Amino acid sequence: MTTLRVSQQLKPADADWRLTRGTASPLPADKVHKVSTSDRDGTAPLENPRAVLSSIIDRIQNGPWCFVQLRGAPLSTEDIGRGDVDFLASRSSVDALLSAVFEWTLAGECHAIIRSRSADKVGLEIFDIDGRDSLCFDFWIELWQLAGGTNYLRFEDVAHLVGASNGIARLPPEIEAAIYLEHLVSKKRKLDNDHVRGRLSNYESTCASAGSSELAGALARIQHSGKIDEQALAVSRKLLEDNKLWPAARPSIRLRHKIVTEIRAAWLDAPRKTRSMSIMGCDGSGKTSVIKKLREAEPNKFKSYVGKRLYRNSILYKIAVALIRPLLFQGREKFDDTLAPFNYMRAATALPFLNLFSGRKLTLVDRALIDFVIVDRKSDHPRLHRASGLSRVFGQRIPVMHLLVPQARLSQRKREMTEAGHARYDRLVFDCLSRRTPTTYVLFHNGGGIETSVSAARNIILQASRT
Repeated sequence: MTTLRVSQQLKPADADWRLTRGTASPLPADKVHKVSTSDRDGTAPLENPRAVLSSIIDRIQNGPWCFVQLRGAPLSTEDIGRGDVDFLASRSSVDALLSAVFEWTLAGECHAIIRSRSADKVGLEIFDIDGRDSLCFDFWIELWQLAGGTNYLRFEDVAHLVGASNGIARLPPEIEAAIYLEHLVSKKRKLDNDHVRGRLSNYESTCASAGSSELAGALARIQHSGKIDEQALAVSRKLLEDNKLWPAARPSIRLRHKIVTEIRAAWLDAPRKTRSMSIMGCDGSGKTSVIKKLREAEPNKFKSYVGKRLYRNSILYKIAVALIRPLLFQGREKFDDTLAPFNYMRAATALPFLNLFSGRKLTLVDRALIDFVIVDRKSDHPRLHRASGLSRVFGQRIPVMHLLVPQARLSQRKREMTEAGHARYDRLVFDCLSRRTPTTYVLFHNGGGIETSVSAARNIILQASRT
Protein backbone atom coordinates (compact mmCIF):
# COMPACT_ATOMS: atom_id res chain seq x y z
CA MET A 1 0.00 0.00 0.00
CA THR A 2 1.34 3.41 -0.95
CA THR A 3 1.19 6.04 1.76
CA LEU A 4 2.21 9.65 1.68
CA ARG A 5 5.12 10.86 3.76
CA VAL A 6 4.85 14.20 5.51
CA SER A 7 6.75 15.85 2.71
CA GLN A 8 4.27 14.36 0.24
CA GLN A 9 1.08 15.51 1.96
CA LEU A 10 -1.45 16.74 -0.55
CA LYS A 11 -1.42 20.45 -1.10
CA PRO A 12 -4.16 22.69 -2.45
CA ALA A 13 -5.19 21.63 -5.93
CA ASP A 14 -3.17 22.87 -8.85
CA ALA A 15 -4.54 25.55 -11.13
CA ASP A 16 -5.89 23.05 -13.66
CA TRP A 17 -8.14 21.58 -10.96
CA ARG A 18 -9.58 24.97 -10.06
CA LEU A 19 -12.15 26.88 -11.98
CA THR A 20 -10.45 29.34 -14.26
CA ARG A 21 -11.44 32.93 -13.75
CA GLY A 22 -10.50 34.31 -17.13
CA THR A 23 -14.11 34.74 -18.15
CA ALA A 24 -14.78 37.51 -15.70
CA SER A 25 -12.59 39.87 -13.73
CA PRO A 26 -13.46 40.85 -10.16
CA LEU A 27 -15.31 44.13 -9.91
CA PRO A 28 -16.61 46.16 -7.00
CA ALA A 29 -20.11 45.16 -5.93
CA ASP A 30 -21.59 48.42 -7.19
CA LYS A 31 -20.10 47.85 -10.66
CA VAL A 32 -21.11 44.26 -11.31
CA HIS A 33 -23.71 43.76 -14.05
CA LYS A 34 -25.71 46.91 -13.56
CA VAL A 35 -29.36 46.74 -14.57
CA SER A 36 -30.95 49.89 -15.91
CA THR A 37 -34.14 51.41 -14.57
CA SER A 38 -36.01 50.32 -17.66
CA ASP A 39 -35.01 46.71 -16.96
CA ARG A 40 -36.32 46.89 -13.43
CA ASP A 41 -39.61 48.22 -14.71
CA GLY A 42 -39.82 45.34 -17.17
CA THR A 43 -39.81 47.46 -20.34
CA ALA A 44 -36.64 46.22 -22.05
CA PRO A 45 -34.37 43.42 -20.89
CA LEU A 46 -30.67 44.22 -20.91
CA GLU A 47 -29.61 40.78 -22.16
CA ASN A 48 -31.26 37.53 -23.14
CA PRO A 49 -32.11 35.43 -20.08
CA ARG A 50 -29.54 32.71 -20.74
CA ALA A 51 -26.76 35.31 -21.00
CA VAL A 52 -27.76 36.64 -17.58
CA LEU A 53 -27.49 33.13 -16.11
CA SER A 54 -24.04 32.91 -17.68
CA SER A 55 -23.04 36.18 -15.99
CA ILE A 56 -24.35 34.83 -12.68
CA ILE A 57 -22.05 31.83 -13.08
CA ASP A 58 -19.13 34.25 -13.49
CA ARG A 59 -20.12 36.09 -10.33
CA ILE A 60 -20.45 32.89 -8.34
CA GLN A 61 -16.95 31.95 -9.49
CA ASN A 62 -15.56 35.29 -8.27
CA GLY A 63 -17.70 36.15 -5.26
CA PRO A 64 -16.63 36.81 -1.65
CA TRP A 65 -17.34 33.23 -0.58
CA CYS A 66 -15.61 29.90 -1.00
CA PHE A 67 -17.23 26.67 -2.17
CA VAL A 68 -15.50 23.36 -2.88
CA GLN A 69 -17.01 21.59 -5.88
CA LEU A 70 -17.19 17.92 -4.96
CA ARG A 71 -17.30 16.29 -8.39
CA GLY A 72 -18.11 16.76 -12.06
CA ALA A 73 -16.82 19.16 -14.69
CA PRO A 74 -16.10 22.74 -13.61
CA LEU A 75 -19.23 24.88 -13.30
CA SER A 76 -20.15 26.40 -16.67
CA THR A 77 -23.10 27.25 -18.90
CA GLU A 78 -23.30 23.51 -19.69
CA ASP A 79 -24.89 23.11 -16.24
CA ILE A 80 -27.90 25.26 -17.19
CA GLY A 81 -30.92 22.96 -17.29
CA ARG A 82 -28.96 19.98 -15.94
CA GLY A 83 -28.97 18.30 -12.54
CA ASP A 84 -27.58 19.52 -9.24
CA VAL A 85 -23.98 20.64 -8.83
CA ASP A 86 -22.68 19.62 -5.39
CA PHE A 87 -20.51 21.81 -3.19
CA LEU A 88 -19.05 21.63 0.29
CA ALA A 89 -19.60 24.99 1.99
CA SER A 90 -19.64 26.84 5.27
CA ARG A 91 -22.92 28.31 6.44
CA SER A 92 -21.48 31.83 6.24
CA SER A 93 -20.55 31.38 2.57
CA VAL A 94 -24.01 30.04 1.75
CA ASP A 95 -25.65 33.00 3.52
CA ALA A 96 -23.41 35.42 1.61
CA LEU A 97 -24.44 33.87 -1.72
CA LEU A 98 -28.14 33.89 -0.78
CA SER A 99 -27.87 37.60 0.06
CA ALA A 100 -26.35 38.21 -3.37
CA VAL A 101 -29.15 36.21 -5.02
CA PHE A 102 -31.66 38.39 -3.16
CA GLU A 103 -30.06 41.51 -4.70
CA TRP A 104 -29.92 39.95 -8.17
CA THR A 105 -33.61 39.07 -7.93
CA LEU A 106 -34.56 42.55 -6.78
CA ALA A 107 -32.60 43.94 -9.75
CA GLY A 108 -34.68 41.84 -12.14
CA GLU A 109 -31.93 39.47 -13.26
CA CYS A 110 -33.34 36.19 -11.99
CA HIS A 111 -35.70 34.32 -9.67
CA ALA A 112 -34.64 31.67 -7.17
CA ILE A 113 -35.88 28.79 -5.02
CA ILE A 114 -34.17 28.09 -1.69
CA ARG A 115 -34.86 24.67 -0.22
CA SER A 116 -33.68 23.13 3.03
CA ARG A 117 -35.16 20.13 4.81
CA SER A 118 -32.31 19.74 7.31
CA ALA A 119 -29.41 21.83 8.57
CA ASP A 120 -27.02 19.55 6.61
CA LYS A 121 -27.82 20.93 3.19
CA VAL A 122 -29.20 24.00 1.40
CA GLY A 123 -30.55 23.65 -2.13
CA LEU A 124 -30.56 26.66 -4.45
CA GLU A 125 -32.11 26.88 -7.91
CA ILE A 126 -31.57 30.10 -9.87
CA PHE A 127 -34.01 30.71 -12.75
CA ASP A 128 -33.71 33.07 -15.67
CA ILE A 129 -36.20 35.94 -15.67
CA ASP A 130 -38.61 33.93 -17.88
CA GLY A 131 -38.68 31.11 -15.35
CA ARG A 132 -37.62 28.51 -17.91
CA ASP A 133 -33.91 27.70 -17.65
CA SER A 134 -32.22 27.24 -14.30
CA LEU A 135 -29.02 26.38 -12.43
CA CYS A 136 -29.31 23.91 -9.54
CA PHE A 137 -26.91 23.73 -6.60
CA ASP A 138 -26.67 21.61 -3.45
CA PHE A 139 -24.56 23.18 -0.71
CA TRP A 140 -23.50 20.66 1.92
CA ILE A 141 -22.84 22.14 5.34
CA GLU A 142 -22.28 18.64 6.73
CA LEU A 143 -21.67 15.91 4.17
CA TRP A 144 -22.90 12.77 5.93
CA GLN A 145 -21.39 10.34 3.42
CA LEU A 146 -18.25 9.01 5.11
CA ALA A 147 -18.13 5.44 6.44
CA GLY A 148 -21.47 4.50 4.94
CA GLY A 149 -23.18 7.67 6.15
CA THR A 150 -22.15 7.44 9.82
CA ASN A 151 -19.66 10.27 9.62
CA TYR A 152 -19.52 13.69 8.02
CA LEU A 153 -17.19 16.12 6.30
CA ARG A 154 -17.38 19.91 6.68
CA PHE A 155 -15.81 22.75 4.72
CA GLU A 156 -13.59 23.51 7.71
CA ASP A 157 -12.14 20.00 7.45
CA VAL A 158 -10.82 20.59 3.91
CA ALA A 159 -9.88 24.26 4.28
CA HIS A 160 -6.18 23.40 4.66
CA LEU A 161 -6.25 21.81 1.19
CA VAL A 162 -8.10 24.67 -0.45
CA GLY A 163 -6.08 27.61 0.84
CA ALA A 164 -7.26 31.21 0.94
CA SER A 165 -9.57 31.07 -2.07
CA ASN A 166 -12.63 32.98 -3.19
CA GLY A 167 -15.31 31.66 -5.49
CA ILE A 168 -15.13 27.96 -6.39
CA ALA A 169 -12.17 25.67 -5.68
CA ARG A 170 -11.44 21.99 -6.23
CA LEU A 171 -9.73 19.45 -4.01
CA PRO A 172 -6.71 17.51 -5.25
CA PRO A 173 -7.93 14.75 -7.61
CA GLU A 174 -6.90 11.92 -5.24
CA ILE A 175 -8.97 13.41 -2.40
CA GLU A 176 -11.91 14.13 -4.69
CA ALA A 177 -11.88 10.55 -5.97
CA ALA A 178 -11.73 9.13 -2.42
CA ILE A 179 -14.71 11.26 -1.35
CA TYR A 180 -16.58 10.15 -4.47
CA LEU A 181 -16.12 6.49 -3.49
CA GLU A 182 -17.62 7.30 -0.07
CA HIS A 183 -20.53 8.97 -1.88
CA LEU A 184 -21.15 5.85 -3.97
CA VAL A 185 -21.07 3.61 -0.88
CA SER A 186 -23.35 5.77 1.27
CA LYS A 187 -25.88 6.29 -1.53
CA LYS A 188 -25.63 2.64 -2.68
CA ARG A 189 -25.20 3.73 -6.28
CA LYS A 190 -25.20 1.13 -9.03
CA LEU A 191 -21.77 0.95 -10.62
CA ASP A 192 -23.02 -0.24 -14.01
CA ASN A 193 -24.46 3.22 -14.70
CA ASP A 194 -22.69 4.86 -17.66
CA HIS A 195 -22.44 8.16 -15.81
CA VAL A 196 -20.79 6.55 -12.77
CA ARG A 197 -18.44 4.46 -14.90
CA GLY A 198 -17.39 7.51 -16.90
CA ARG A 199 -16.60 9.42 -13.72
CA LEU A 200 -14.62 6.49 -12.25
CA SER A 201 -12.63 6.23 -15.49
CA ASN A 202 -11.86 9.95 -15.36
CA TYR A 203 -10.69 9.70 -11.74
CA GLU A 204 -8.50 6.72 -12.65
CA SER A 205 -6.62 8.73 -15.27
CA THR A 206 -6.31 11.88 -13.17
CA CYS A 207 -5.09 9.95 -10.12
CA ALA A 208 -2.51 8.13 -12.26
CA SER A 209 -1.31 11.48 -13.66
CA ALA A 210 -1.09 12.90 -10.13
CA GLY A 211 1.14 10.01 -9.01
CA SER A 212 -1.41 8.14 -6.90
CA SER A 213 -0.92 4.80 -8.65
CA GLU A 214 -2.40 2.68 -5.83
CA LEU A 215 -5.71 4.56 -5.86
CA ALA A 216 -5.73 4.55 -9.67
CA GLY A 217 -5.34 0.77 -9.58
CA ALA A 218 -8.17 0.45 -7.07
CA LEU A 219 -10.41 2.52 -9.33
CA ALA A 220 -9.54 0.33 -12.33
CA ARG A 221 -10.38 -2.78 -10.30
CA ILE A 222 -13.75 -1.30 -9.27
CA GLN A 223 -14.65 -0.68 -12.91
CA HIS A 224 -13.66 -4.21 -13.89
CA SER A 225 -15.44 -6.01 -11.03
CA GLY A 226 -18.46 -3.74 -10.78
CA LYS A 227 -18.17 -3.43 -7.01
CA ILE A 228 -16.25 -1.44 -4.41
CA ASP A 229 -14.21 -3.95 -2.41
CA GLU A 230 -12.74 -3.49 1.05
CA GLN A 231 -9.21 -3.23 -0.29
CA ALA A 232 -10.16 -0.27 -2.49
CA LEU A 233 -11.89 1.43 0.44
CA ALA A 234 -8.85 0.81 2.64
CA VAL A 235 -6.65 2.65 0.10
CA SER A 236 -8.99 5.63 -0.25
CA ARG A 237 -9.71 5.91 3.47
CA LYS A 238 -6.01 5.77 4.33
CA LEU A 239 -5.51 8.68 1.96
CA LEU A 240 -8.30 10.63 3.70
CA GLU A 241 -6.90 9.77 7.12
CA ASP A 242 -3.38 10.89 6.16
CA ASN A 243 -4.82 14.27 5.20
CA LYS A 244 -6.87 14.66 8.39
CA LEU A 245 -10.21 14.01 6.67
CA TRP A 246 -11.19 10.79 8.43
CA PRO A 247 -12.36 11.45 12.00
CA ALA A 248 -13.50 8.69 14.33
CA ALA A 249 -16.90 7.15 13.50
CA ARG A 250 -19.84 8.66 15.37
CA PRO A 251 -22.88 6.41 14.70
CA SER A 252 -24.70 7.50 17.87
CA ILE A 253 -24.34 11.15 16.86
CA ARG A 254 -25.67 10.34 13.38
CA LEU A 255 -28.66 8.49 14.81
CA ARG A 256 -29.48 11.34 17.18
CA HIS A 257 -29.01 13.89 14.41
CA LYS A 258 -31.29 11.94 12.06
CA ILE A 259 -34.02 11.53 14.67
CA VAL A 260 -34.02 15.25 15.52
CA THR A 261 -34.06 16.21 11.82
CA GLU A 262 -36.92 13.84 10.98
CA ILE A 263 -39.03 14.94 13.95
CA ARG A 264 -38.49 18.61 13.11
CA ALA A 265 -39.35 18.03 9.46
CA ALA A 266 -42.45 16.01 10.34
CA TRP A 267 -43.66 18.74 12.72
CA LEU A 268 -42.87 21.85 10.66
CA ASP A 269 -42.41 20.86 7.03
CA ALA A 270 -45.31 20.77 4.60
CA PRO A 271 -46.32 17.40 3.15
CA ARG A 272 -44.28 16.35 0.11
CA LYS A 273 -47.49 16.53 -1.94
CA THR A 274 -48.57 19.90 -0.61
CA ARG A 275 -51.52 21.46 -2.40
CA SER A 276 -51.11 25.01 -1.12
CA MET A 277 -48.59 27.81 -1.50
CA SER A 278 -48.25 31.31 -0.06
CA ILE A 279 -47.80 34.31 -2.37
CA MET A 280 -46.58 37.18 -0.21
CA GLY A 281 -44.99 40.59 -0.52
CA CYS A 282 -45.32 44.15 0.71
CA ASP A 283 -48.48 46.11 -0.06
CA GLY A 284 -48.51 46.88 -3.79
CA SER A 285 -46.18 44.03 -4.77
CA GLY A 286 -48.87 42.54 -7.00
CA LYS A 287 -49.74 39.34 -5.16
CA THR A 288 -53.50 39.73 -5.69
CA SER A 289 -53.03 40.40 -9.42
CA VAL A 290 -50.71 37.45 -9.94
CA ILE A 291 -53.03 35.07 -8.08
CA LYS A 292 -56.09 36.34 -9.96
CA LYS A 293 -54.43 35.97 -13.37
CA LEU A 294 -53.22 32.46 -12.60
CA ARG A 295 -56.65 31.40 -11.38
CA GLU A 296 -58.39 32.89 -14.43
CA ALA A 297 -55.89 31.40 -16.89
CA GLU A 298 -56.06 27.88 -15.46
CA PRO A 299 -59.11 27.48 -13.21
CA ASN A 300 -58.71 23.70 -13.26
CA LYS A 301 -55.21 24.01 -11.75
CA PHE A 302 -55.26 26.99 -9.37
CA LYS A 303 -57.61 28.44 -6.81
CA SER A 304 -57.18 31.31 -4.37
CA TYR A 305 -57.67 31.89 -0.68
CA VAL A 306 -57.56 35.15 1.31
CA GLY A 307 -54.91 34.59 3.97
CA LYS A 308 -56.48 36.80 6.64
CA ARG A 309 -59.47 34.48 6.71
CA LEU A 310 -57.23 31.94 8.46
CA TYR A 311 -57.76 33.91 11.67
CA ARG A 312 -60.55 36.39 10.93
CA ASN A 313 -63.07 33.56 10.48
CA SER A 314 -62.47 32.60 14.10
CA ILE A 315 -65.39 33.18 16.48
CA LEU A 316 -62.95 34.32 19.18
CA TYR A 317 -61.47 36.91 16.83
CA LYS A 318 -64.91 38.22 15.92
CA ILE A 319 -65.82 38.51 19.61
CA ALA A 320 -62.59 40.39 20.28
CA VAL A 321 -63.30 42.81 17.42
CA ALA A 322 -66.80 43.45 18.75
CA LEU A 323 -65.97 43.78 22.47
CA ILE A 324 -62.28 44.67 22.92
CA ARG A 325 -61.35 46.74 19.89
CA PRO A 326 -63.76 49.62 20.69
CA LEU A 327 -62.18 49.93 24.15
CA LEU A 328 -58.69 50.30 22.64
CA PHE A 329 -59.72 52.85 19.99
CA GLN A 330 -57.68 50.99 17.37
CA GLY A 331 -58.17 50.53 13.65
CA ARG A 332 -58.39 47.03 12.21
CA GLU A 333 -54.70 46.80 11.23
CA LYS A 334 -53.43 48.12 14.56
CA PHE A 335 -55.76 45.74 16.39
CA ASP A 336 -54.38 42.84 14.32
CA ASP A 337 -50.89 43.85 15.47
CA THR A 338 -52.10 43.74 19.08
CA LEU A 339 -53.53 40.24 18.55
CA ALA A 340 -50.51 39.00 16.54
CA PRO A 341 -49.73 35.96 18.76
CA PHE A 342 -53.36 34.80 18.70
CA ASN A 343 -53.68 35.49 14.96
CA TYR A 344 -50.55 33.49 14.21
CA MET A 345 -51.58 30.49 16.29
CA ARG A 346 -55.10 30.49 14.82
CA ALA A 347 -53.80 30.78 11.25
CA ALA A 348 -51.15 28.10 11.82
CA THR A 349 -53.82 25.75 13.19
CA ALA A 350 -56.16 26.35 10.23
CA LEU A 351 -53.55 26.19 7.45
CA PRO A 352 -53.14 22.37 7.25
CA PHE A 353 -56.84 22.05 6.46
CA LEU A 354 -56.25 23.87 3.15
CA ASN A 355 -54.13 20.90 2.08
CA LEU A 356 -56.70 18.49 3.43
CA PHE A 357 -59.63 19.91 1.46
CA SER A 358 -57.97 21.51 -1.57
CA GLY A 359 -58.74 18.64 -3.91
CA ARG A 360 -56.62 18.44 -7.06
CA LYS A 361 -56.08 22.20 -7.37
CA LEU A 362 -53.17 24.17 -5.97
CA THR A 363 -54.42 26.73 -3.43
CA LEU A 364 -52.64 30.10 -3.63
CA VAL A 365 -52.83 31.97 -0.32
CA ASP A 366 -52.16 35.73 -0.42
CA ARG A 367 -50.28 35.73 2.90
CA ALA A 368 -47.60 33.65 4.58
CA LEU A 369 -47.73 32.72 8.25
CA ILE A 370 -44.72 34.95 8.95
CA ASP A 371 -46.86 37.93 7.83
CA PHE A 372 -49.04 37.55 10.92
CA VAL A 373 -46.14 38.28 13.31
CA ILE A 374 -44.81 41.29 11.37
CA VAL A 375 -46.17 44.48 12.93
CA ASP A 376 -46.10 48.14 11.86
CA ARG A 377 -45.70 46.86 8.30
CA LYS A 378 -46.68 50.19 6.68
CA SER A 379 -44.26 52.25 8.75
CA ASP A 380 -40.58 52.98 8.14
CA HIS A 381 -39.73 50.26 10.65
CA PRO A 382 -41.74 47.06 10.15
CA ARG A 383 -40.56 44.52 12.69
CA LEU A 384 -41.19 41.10 14.12
CA HIS A 385 -43.55 40.90 17.07
CA ARG A 386 -41.85 39.85 20.31
CA ALA A 387 -43.86 36.62 20.09
CA SER A 388 -42.41 35.81 16.65
CA GLY A 389 -40.52 32.90 18.23
CA LEU A 390 -43.77 30.98 17.77
CA SER A 391 -42.87 30.64 14.10
CA ARG A 392 -39.77 28.62 14.99
CA VAL A 393 -41.72 25.92 16.82
CA PHE A 394 -45.23 25.89 15.36
CA GLY A 395 -46.83 26.27 11.96
CA GLN A 396 -46.73 24.16 8.81
CA ARG A 397 -44.21 25.63 6.37
CA ILE A 398 -45.87 25.42 2.99
CA PRO A 399 -43.85 26.83 0.05
CA VAL A 400 -43.68 30.64 0.06
CA MET A 401 -43.24 32.88 -3.00
CA HIS A 402 -41.95 36.32 -2.01
CA LEU A 403 -42.70 38.97 -4.66
CA LEU A 404 -39.89 41.52 -4.90
CA VAL A 405 -40.58 44.84 -6.63
CA PRO A 406 -38.13 47.74 -7.08
CA GLN A 407 -39.22 50.89 -5.22
CA ALA A 408 -39.64 52.91 -8.43
CA ARG A 409 -42.12 50.35 -9.71
CA LEU A 410 -43.88 49.97 -6.38
CA SER A 411 -44.51 53.72 -6.08
CA GLN A 412 -46.34 53.61 -9.44
CA ARG A 413 -48.68 50.91 -8.18
CA LYS A 414 -49.50 51.73 -4.58
CA ARG A 415 -48.24 54.40 -2.19
CA GLU A 416 -48.95 52.67 1.10
CA MET A 417 -45.36 51.91 2.10
CA THR A 418 -42.40 54.26 2.36
CA GLU A 419 -39.15 53.43 0.59
CA ALA A 420 -37.43 52.68 3.90
CA GLY A 421 -40.32 50.53 5.11
CA HIS A 422 -40.47 48.64 1.82
CA ALA A 423 -36.75 47.77 1.88
CA ARG A 424 -36.84 46.82 5.55
CA TYR A 425 -39.92 44.59 5.10
CA ASP A 426 -38.39 42.67 2.16
CA ARG A 427 -35.12 42.14 3.97
CA LEU A 428 -36.87 41.09 7.17
CA VAL A 429 -38.87 38.42 5.33
CA PHE A 430 -35.78 37.23 3.43
CA ASP A 431 -33.71 36.87 6.61
CA CYS A 432 -36.48 34.88 8.29
CA LEU A 433 -37.36 32.51 5.46
CA SER A 434 -34.02 31.91 3.72
CA ARG A 435 -32.17 30.86 6.88
CA ARG A 436 -34.76 28.69 8.58
CA THR A 437 -34.98 24.91 8.35
CA PRO A 438 -37.10 23.37 6.94
CA THR A 439 -38.02 25.86 4.22
CA THR A 440 -39.11 26.15 0.59
CA TYR A 441 -38.75 29.83 -0.24
CA VAL A 442 -39.08 31.45 -3.67
CA LEU A 443 -37.57 34.85 -4.50
CA PHE A 444 -39.57 36.24 -7.41
CA HIS A 445 -38.98 39.50 -9.27
CA ASN A 446 -42.37 41.05 -10.03
CA GLY A 447 -41.23 44.33 -11.56
CA GLY A 448 -42.14 43.55 -15.15
CA GLY A 449 -45.38 43.41 -17.12
CA ILE A 450 -48.20 41.34 -15.67
CA GLU A 451 -48.33 38.78 -18.50
CA THR A 452 -44.57 38.17 -18.36
CA SER A 453 -44.65 37.86 -14.58
CA VAL A 454 -47.60 35.49 -14.56
CA SER A 455 -45.97 33.21 -17.13
CA ALA A 456 -42.73 33.03 -15.14
CA ALA A 457 -44.63 32.65 -11.84
CA ARG A 458 -46.58 29.70 -13.22
CA ASN A 459 -43.42 27.86 -14.25
CA ILE A 460 -41.72 28.44 -10.91
CA ILE A 461 -44.79 27.72 -8.75
CA LEU A 462 -45.24 24.34 -10.42
CA GLN A 463 -41.52 23.62 -9.96
CA ALA A 464 -41.52 24.66 -6.28
CA SER A 465 -44.64 22.62 -5.47
CA ARG A 466 -43.37 19.39 -7.05
CA THR A 467 -42.80 16.40 -4.85
